[in-house]
Amino acid sequence: MLPTGIPRSFSSRQMISCNSDTTIKIIDPDNGNIIFEMETGDPFDVFRLSNSGTHAAFGDRQGKIFLFNIKTRDKEMFYKVGESPVRDICYNSDDSKILVGDAKGMIYLVNLDPLKIIYSVKAFSRQTYSVSFYKNMIIATGRDDKKNLRFFRVTDGSEEDYLPDFREDTRSSSFIYGMY
Repeated sequence: MLPTGIPRSFSSRQMISCNSDTTIKIIDPDNGNIIFEMETGDPFDVFRLSNSGTHAAFGDRQGKIFLFNIKTRDKEMFYKVGESPVRDICYNSDDSKILVGDAKGMIYLVNLDPLKIIYSVKAFSRQTYSVSFYKNMIIATGRDDKKNLRFFRVTDGSEEDYLPDFREDTRSSSFIYGMY
């Protein structure tokens, strides 16, 4: 099976991949050798490296995230955040929290130590495509009858109405946004 993602750590010369065959692999990009391989028993559709490059968070089709320590190569744990497939994951700037967006339009803010959901928000009526942190805000794209781009406060998940009339099609293949 083809890898579902292959991000590279900027702090090392290694790549990490997750496959639909339920394996996580650390690969040397210079020669293609597999440095480390671990069977997880669960296929992943999305994953992100932490900003420090020391951890990775993977999302599966059952609403679980899997946390993995790249440096020690220890799996930390599976954690159930929702009931539907995970669509996106984002670490905050100090890697202490992650955002998880799912296929039912939910966004979860998850504290990593101790591991617990801080809050969840029904962001979209259909599904969440992407989640990201920007300063004290959460920016999310998704599929909705009203708005496809939404802003939420990190502190409590309340929505900020910055773009009340923004109704562009934000499917991942056709919508790109950037903050500068």
